[in-house]
Amino acid sequence: MWRRGRGYRQFYYGEFVAHRDNGHEAYQDGGSLITTEATAPEKMTNLTAYERVIDLTNDRTRVRARMYRSFIFAARAMMQGQPINQTLDGDIAFDRAANGTARRLSDEVVMRRRLELLANPVVAVHTALAADSVLGNMRVADGATLVDVTTATGALYTLAISASSNLPLWVRWTIPHENLGELTNRAEFSAWAPVAGLMLPMSFNTVSDFRNTNMLRLHVDRWVVDGDVDDLAAPQEVRATPAPVPVYTAEASVVAPGVWLLTGGGANSVLLEFADHLVLFEVPTNRGWTQAVIDKARSLVPGKPLTQAIISHHHFDHTGGLRVAIAEGLTIVAQSGNLAWFSDLAAASRHPLSRCAEPRAATNQDPRCRRPPAHKRFRTDR
Repeated sequence: MWRRGRGYRQFYYGEFVAHRDNGHEAYQDGGSLITTEATAPEKMTNLTAYERVIDLTNDRTRVRARMYRSFIFAARAMMQGQPINQTLDGDIAFDRAANGTARRLSDEVVMRRRLELLANPVVAVHTALAADSVLGNMRVADGATLVDVTTATGALYTLAISASSNLPLWVRWTIPHENLGELTNRAEFSAWAPVAGLMLPMSFNTVSDFRNTNMLRLHVDRWVVDGDVDDLAAPQEVRATPAPVPVYTAEASVVAPGVWLLTGGGANSVLLEFADHLVLFEVPTNRGWTQAVIDKARSLVPGKPLTQAIISHHHFDHTGGLRVAIAEGLTIVAQSGNLAWFSDLAAASRHPLSRCAEPRAATNQDPRCRRPPAHKRFRTDR
């Protein structure tokens, strides 16, 4: 167990903090590079007027910013910029549209936002010192003391404290990911400065374990400690609305004999009928949608096996269902340049779905919990 030492306790006091920043974040979590080459530059989304407000007393946080693509994108709003207003109130996550309308989001968003909040050093230390947190596996590495923290809600993260300054160096956490199974992020803190009796970082840099993608980079303009805070509570109409659970239903329309367009809950797919088998074109969006598409495809021509899935390119919005397609026994047909990229996405050993129980053979099992089998197959244009 980890002793709550004097140097750590001195780091935090107060009930409210906020930081105002500018920066950028990775587009599609780094899954939309121009090519799959290791040297391909990342596509980024610029963030201006970024503000995170943290109400520690009431367990609430809000992020507001304006975001726009730093690359040419075929959508006017993405180029001109659009506002985001994202709030977490305890176990309720909701967004506000530009007109003020609030919309409740899923429990998975709650989990993600809570872990992202722990990437703030004030919150990470505050949570580690909470009486209902469990600390363990203390070790020393690279001039830092590392400790694993399990929160009262079951969230797990690792906190690294500098041995020389007693200040946090980084926070690391793992989240489920549609394309990768799991994704580990590490938020690093630097450029510490005194603010209202605290030492606070002026720079945040979050890097993932997928190709060392720079997920989020923030440069702090100023901190506010124990200032006035808006009401971040979820509106009553949001509280009264159950957290949404995604339900995907694929609809089929005939394009030509033996050709169906599959629509309804995500990006479109196309089913192609051949003499003795069926082929899908695209397994996009996410695992749930791709499972619905596969089920629909098989129901359209029940006498023929669905054997292949053609994927047009490597971007994450086109490969969200890759792992499901492989788990369903489909051969993936793609350009040869994408082979290494797709193999990395499908590698169960690299991204173990540790929250899912064995065995994985049942056809009614949640597709998010299926690992690609050992005989995963890829076919390229070579």
